[in-house]
Amino acid sequence: REVLVQGELNDENKKRNVGRYQKAIAHVDAAYKSLPNEFKYLAHYIAGKSYKGLAWVPTRRNLDISEALALRRDSKQYRVALENFLRVTSLAPTFSPGWWELAYQHNIDETKKLQVLDTLAKLMPRCAEVLAMRAKRLQPEAAVRGMREAIKLSPRNGWLHLQFALMLSEMGEHAAAINSFETALPLSESKSMIQYQIGTSHMKSGNMEKAILAFMKAKAMGFLANVCDARIDECKHRHR
Repeated sequence: REVLVQGELNDENKKRNVGRYQKAIAHVDAAYKSLPNEFKYLAHYIAGKSYKGLAWVPTRRNLDISEALALRRDSKQYRVALENFLRVTSLAPTFSPGWWELAYQHNIDETKKLQVLDTLAKLMPRCAEVLAMRAKRLQPEAAVRGMREAIKLSPRNGWLHLQFALMLSEMGEHAAAINSFETALPLSESKSMIQYQIGTSHMKSGNMEKAILAFMKAKAMGFLANVCDARIDECKHRHR
């Protein structure tokens, strides 16, 4: 996916967040031995969230999404976060936040991810986000059906419409993807990124004029100017 991650934290804020995560881990470590066994899962949950936060603090600006995810997945902090979340689900198998965190981990294989989502679906049968995450891993026809069922449960959820649009785009259903992106646009905080994706879908469908307009709008909304300009130049070259 041609989405870029922009570091939004300045150096001072980065240090402050790192300090908070480290302090939380230190408190958990200090209290762990004295905690009753029935509450130890909460210590692992707090530690997992803190290590996950440390892994996600951006090290530099303007990382490509695949590069950012790879750096995060391979970091020691992310591996420790995973170990803690696995411990949470072992100690408290009905504690849905632990399973939720596992569902968002990028360093577990697809078989394990499906098991996690199946468990979450049992614990949270009316959760639209869980249904959507499961649907994305099905065959195309079933995936589309599953995403539509999820959207019915939460029609004002911009994240659901965005995920559906991205899925349709990957399937090559660009007209349908554009419709879903446009539905997601007013419901989501990531407006410039969605506008950029609209341009990408127009570009892939061969409509360079609409793609150029969409990229210009994404740039005006604050998406990376150099990326938008590069796409605009590419569209103009193809349109000749």
